[in-house]
Amino acid sequence: MKVRREPIEMPRGFTGKGIFAAAVLIDLFVIALVGLAIHQSYLQSRSRVEAAAGNLSRVLEQSVVGVIERIDLGLRAVADEFERERSSDVSDEQRFARIFKAQKERLPDIISLRVAGPTGLVIGGTPEIAGPPVSIADRDYFIRLRADPQAGLVLSKPLEGRASPGWSIVFARRLSMPDGSFAGIVLAAVGLDRFQELFSTLDVGPHGSVSLRDGDFVLLARFPQVPDTANLAGVRTPSKEFQKRVREHPNGGLYRARASIDDVERVFSFRKLSSHPLYVIVGLAEVDNLTEWRNGAMALGGLAACFVITTLLAGRFLERSWKARERALSEAEVATARLRAILQNSPIGLGIVGIDRTLQLVNKTLADIFGISSEGLLGQSAERLYGSRAQFDDLGRRAYPVILSGGTFSDQILMHRQDASTFWCRMRARLLDVGSPSLGVAWVMEDISEQKRNEQQLALYRSLIEYTSDCVYVISPRQGFRMVFANDAACAHYGVPREELLTWRLPDWDVGLQDTEALDEFWHEVKLKKSLLIETKHRVHTGAQASALVPVEMSANYLFHEGEEFIAGYFHNTVARMAAERALTDKTRELARSNTDLEQFAYVASHDLREPLRMVSSYLGLLERRLAGHLSDEAREFIGYAKDGAERMDRLILDLLDYSRIGRASRPLEPVCLAEVVAEVAGNLKTRIEEVGGVLEIHPAMPTVLGDRQELVRLFQNLVANALKYHAPDCPPKVVITARQRRKEWVVSVADNGIGIAPQHFERIFGIFQRLHPRRDYDGTGIGLAVCKKIVEHHGGAIWVQSTPGEGSEFFVSFPEVTGS
Repeated sequence: MKVRREPIEMPRGFTGKGIFAAAVLIDLFVIALVGLAIHQSYLQSRSRVEAAAGNLSRVLEQSVVGVIERIDLGLRAVADEFERERSSDVSDEQRFARIFKAQKERLPDIISLRVAGPTGLVIGGTPEIAGPPVSIADRDYFIRLRADPQAGLVLSKPLEGRASPGWSIVFARRLSMPDGSFAGIVLAAVGLDRFQELFSTLDVGPHGSVSLRDGDFVLLARFPQVPDTANLAGVRTPSKEFQKRVREHPNGGLYRARASIDDVERVFSFRKLSSHPLYVIVGLAEVDNLTEWRNGAMALGGLAACFVITTLLAGRFLERSWKARERALSEAEVATARLRAILQNSPIGLGIVGIDRTLQLVNKTLADIFGISSEGLLGQSAERLYGSRAQFDDLGRRAYPVILSGGTFSDQILMHRQDASTFWCRMRARLLDVGSPSLGVAWVMEDISEQKRNEQQLALYRSLIEYTSDCVYVISPRQGFRMVFANDAACAHYGVPREELLTWRLPDWDVGLQDTEALDEFWHEVKLKKSLLIETKHRVHTGAQASALVPVEMSANYLFHEGEEFIAGYFHNTVARMAAERALTDKTRELARSNTDLEQFAYVASHDLREPLRMVSSYLGLLERRLAGHLSDEAREFIGYAKDGAERMDRLILDLLDYSRIGRASRPLEPVCLAEVVAEVAGNLKTRIEEVGGVLEIHPAMPTVLGDRQELVRLFQNLVANALKYHAPDCPPKVVITARQRRKEWVVSVADNGIGIAPQHFERIFGIFQRLHPRRDYDGTGIGLAVCKKIVEHHGGAIWVQSTPGEGSEFFVSFPEVTGS
């Protein structure tokens, strides 16, 4: 018969954590009981140690008192014999020696027994002193006994004997004459090793200690001796705890301390001898006396640990068994929550699309990329994310065959946002579960517009580098100054393919850097100055086995990239430039010859050409005067035309000479303040301005330029005079001069409200002898603006005009900037 087992039901609200918590509570209770038992045992052990230390200190006190009393008794006996000897008329030195010997034999604790006279010289005793008499007049005990008749038994500090070898403590009594005067002392020396032998009879354990100190806390003897501390006798090294306890309990007590002499913590019991100012101190180390307690505590603790570990393991096993079902139920919820958190907080767009291409899940990042709320996308067709139906269908045809076959589809597409703006999107997609396509497709989308722009910019830079006519290179000093990059121009320059060129080192082509010292100096200078421009010679291939040296201009720049140093720059062949420089030199010589010829022509023009004109004008005037009454009106008009033509021809020759001389003066260019120049112009044209009723405004911030003051005055005087000449008949002329800085130059403008100039004449008006108006309307030779242009070009600048007919003109003149202007 089968017995059906019903599942055990736990009380409602009971959880797996409750089982483990109950086990923990039981363990804590057991630990508390064991801890209390161990603590009580520890206190009892400490009490036993303190009691043992107290008992040993009392035994030691009695032993030390017994030793001292026996020594004192012997000293008294010798003193009595000495006094009887002094009171007797007969002195028996042999008898006195026998007394010393007998007392010495009765007192095995002492090493010598002697008598010193009132002067401090040792006059007798045992054992005998070999050699000259020894004085103890400077000893502290002798001085005290001599000064104090009532001193009684006096103990010395530990000292090294003069008559007896080794360290000892001296016990001494005063000897007095019958009248009470000082007769000397009787003393017994006890070796420190005698006290150590006495202390060694006490069982204080391996780390215990026994010591004897006097009333000043000076250490007299200690057992055991610590290595390298044998000479501590006589040193005052009491612990702070000992001094404090003596102040509180002068006759005896207990204290705990760690001895500085051997760094062992002990329980100390000290007692003060009742009849003498001495302290006996017994120290028992807890490490010796708590061994039994420690073993018991470890055994009890081990049993408790076993119990705790067993109950904890059992509680953990029960807890895990109970939690298994709860964990199985919550894992799905946790997984769902985690997935949702990952989806919503992911920095890239994530979505789940059904096989029918409807949006089942969309995170916030994906919605933000397209500018649509995620709630507005759920349940909608994925077509909403595409710019057109055609793009949606095309992607479906390309993507879903790959996805449904278990692969991963990837592409970069130009997509449209809700506001019609476009962006580049990188998308990847695959089935959530290849075995269950109905679960949907996971799509990952990223806005890579910035990356695309960077790639395009990088491609542009690469194209600029690759296709520039200059040779671009990068050299790695760490790789032995090997070329690590060269553009097409560099490969063509050296006449070798790129693969071969990238194996070359800098000394392979630069003849000036083949020496190691020169190469190191070049690299040091590049690092120091960061940028160099040098002229050198490169070795290039001209054929299968031939090579040649060509001059180049080379820039070298320091570059630090990803932890490595480089030399980067460009170079170009300077053969053509050098040829151009030679051609320019030839042209300069030719121009100098041409200028000489022009000077000669100017001389001829100013003398030979003007002379016939002056004769023509003179004879026409003479003819007009002599035939004044015989000429008809028509003849006089013809003579006037002839005279006017001769005079205009003379003015044209003079203007042409002035034009040719511009920029040929020997005066050097110097800083000229344009504010002073235009002020001089205003003064020169003051009468003309008043005649036409005009106004001249000058901007206060005028620059300083490098130039010829006379030519600049002529320049601005021509421009202002033209503005006054070509003004509208019904409007008084107004001329405004301003200046502004543009990049590395100053631009000065002369603006007027005159008749203006048509755009098709903007270039023509600067030609020589170019007139836009008939002579009957405006006089002049048409050379003024040509002179202005030549003056400006002589100063390294430019002149141009902007104008609207009927609204006035504005002439602009640019000058190179001068530092400090």
